[in-house]
Amino acid sequence: MADPPPKTRRPREKYSKLICLACRTRRIRCLLPTDLTISPGPEPQDPDKACQRCRQNNLACVVDSTTLGRPGRKRMRTDESLAGGSRDAGSERRDGERRDEEELMGIAALEVEDFLLSYPEEGKEGGGGVVANVKPTRLEMSEAFLRPYHLFTALLGRDRGFARELGGGASSVPEVLEIVTVQMAEGLDRCLVWHRLFDPGIPRLPALRAEIAAMDSGQPQRLAAVFLFALLCDMAFDVPHTSLAPYRHLHSTIGGIARHHGQQLQFLLPRCEYTVQALVLAGEYKPLVFVTSQTVAPHAIKAVTYITSAKQVAFDLGYQEAGSRLREALDDTRTSSPADLEVLMLQALQWIRLTLLHDAQASMLSKADKANNTQRCAAQDCLDALHRASHLGRLPTHLLLAYDNLTCWLQAANSVGAVVSSWRNLGQLGDIVRAHQAFSVTQRARMDGLIIQNFPSAEAIVVLQIAEMRRNILQTYLVGQALFFAIMAGVLDATKHASVQPDQALSIGDSIIAQLMAHQEGDPARTAHRRFMEQFGPSRVNDLEKILTDFITAADTLVLDGVPYVGQTRHTVGNILYTCKELVETNAAKLKGWGFLDERVDTQMILFVECARRLEAMSYGAGSESAMARGCLFTATAKLVRSLHRILQGFKRALVLRGWQQQSSEGSERERESSGLASNEAGVVSEGVDVGGGAAEGNGGNIEDQFADWDIWPHFNPFDPNDFSDLFGDGFAWDMVEGA
Repeated sequence: MADPPPKTRRPREKYSKLICLACRTRRIRCLLPTDLTISPGPEPQDPDKACQRCRQNNLACVVDSTTLGRPGRKRMRTDESLAGGSRDAGSERRDGERRDEEELMGIAALEVEDFLLSYPEEGKEGGGGVVANVKPTRLEMSEAFLRPYHLFTALLGRDRGFARELGGGASSVPEVLEIVTVQMAEGLDRCLVWHRLFDPGIPRLPALRAEIAAMDSGQPQRLAAVFLFALLCDMAFDVPHTSLAPYRHLHSTIGGIARHHGQQLQFLLPRCEYTVQALVLAGEYKPLVFVTSQTVAPHAIKAVTYITSAKQVAFDLGYQEAGSRLREALDDTRTSSPADLEVLMLQALQWIRLTLLHDAQASMLSKADKANNTQRCAAQDCLDALHRASHLGRLPTHLLLAYDNLTCWLQAANSVGAVVSSWRNLGQLGDIVRAHQAFSVTQRARMDGLIIQNFPSAEAIVVLQIAEMRRNILQTYLVGQALFFAIMAGVLDATKHASVQPDQALSIGDSIIAQLMAHQEGDPARTAHRRFMEQFGPSRVNDLEKILTDFITAADTLVLDGVPYVGQTRHTVGNILYTCKELVETNAAKLKGWGFLDERVDTQMILFVECARRLEAMSYGAGSESAMARGCLFTATAKLVRSLHRILQGFKRALVLRGWQQQSSEGSERERESSGLASNEAGVVSEGVDVGGGAAEGNGGNIEDQFADWDIWPHFNPFDPNDFSDLFGDGFAWDMVEGA
């Protein structure tokens, strides 16, 4: 028999000699342009020379030479923190068929990693270079998945387009009173109706303008008043209302004036109420107003500078004593005027808000220090005084929503603190959650009556809906924290771990899934931690979806004095992004552990798209091409929500493709003599999905058959198959990124 002809090696393609760092990290083919000369180096390639994937995902394409002309092997991480088995045996690639499916799933899941693990490079403000694979610390990672604003900062930290047009403030700016006339101030003030509903301490623009005109130019308070006035005008211009059309050409000028005076204010900090009010509003609505560098723009979203400075000025002004002074004024009915009482009430509300904002900056995994506890007591004292004013009927109508919101917020913050302190005691965790639920019911009944009694009917409907939205957000967040710490308590050894560490919070995904798979629902041998999740987990997906649905409904239907709904910027974008992230984590965990997505994933994908559209419509010009470069948080959030939507699309697409492959191979599988062979060769949903034999009775652990036959889920899913829930709390998800 003649020898077979020798095989001819086909020409090696360009990708075999060069590869970008992003594709090398993921061990995927790097499709670089073949008609251009590309030189490897530490600097990102021009957009026309970037690889296909980097162009599609707006990533920096840093090209390097490969070893021996082939793509370099992915460098394995050697961190001791990951030695505990964050990657399971099922993640090894066994054959070409599985490799294709895993890469499809991996690319979808790693969209989050592309955002989280890169930061803009210093000195690249305009063009926007990105340092690839510069990973945050483990504490930063855990905080990003426990706190909305930390997540927002982490995601925007790698986007080259965000805030690239920010620059230094002008050396001189026009006088704001010469630009904003009295008539214009009245028109702008009418667009601040939603801002004033959330923060009743916002002054009227015409009155503030008159005060500024009466001040001497050398007064320190004038700087704070001018900054507050320009900031409020800038905030009003962001409202998408047709009445501002004649003044739109002045928007950028007003914004420049606000930035100019704001950069002066942060160093002088005049001790007056205008400074406190301006800093609080800047942190909530315009956190980039002090920023002149694209590199630090994402970090400004956490508003640390604004909150810390505002709290210090408020402390110097004695806001922490507003509670005791308010009680004295309530007792002295002869000399206390309604105006004096309102000033004290506003100071009490402001101190509560600043205390809660300041506490939110601390790590979820750290214990509060004594200073914070003292200030929290002062905040509680202020709230007690406000309670008394409310029971006496002395609380003005326009303060009711802020009073209700801060009351529920402080209660939720105290509950979360109790959860962190009692995280090993499941009985106490359950009592904390139930106590907050009972408090919410009581507070709702009391405040609904006051709102209906004091507000006009049309306005009362709006206020009631806003109040209910906020209570639902706080309740959902608290339950998520309780579930997370309950899971941690079930995984960590009490004799070795006195507290939760960031590394532990980021590497427990596989243990959680194993714990949930260990017992079926109703099994007498299931652990107490499992029972805790059965009690508080089943409604979580519905609660998360309700947050998104409430936002869409509010954006579509709520109108106040002719102005459509405008939410508090940082509060709105942080909660929407965080909720969407939670739903993606839920689906990723179910996909990894059980091989299916949530039964409502289609609805969730629709909600993501609709939320993105409403976010872009909430600020004037948010849908324009320049909005991202200007640092519009609504536009940035819409972009990130759409990225999370694409991840869900990738998950679902991979499941559909696998289903097609299963159907095409069913005929040949029936002819196989060994059922074990069929089980071993069955496709796996994604990297890390490995059910194992006996996972479902009568099914031999074949995940393909389980997916095809929905009747098997009652034997496999630990909860009601018609109510798939988010069982993993706010802290579980990093395996979605690390494990792919």
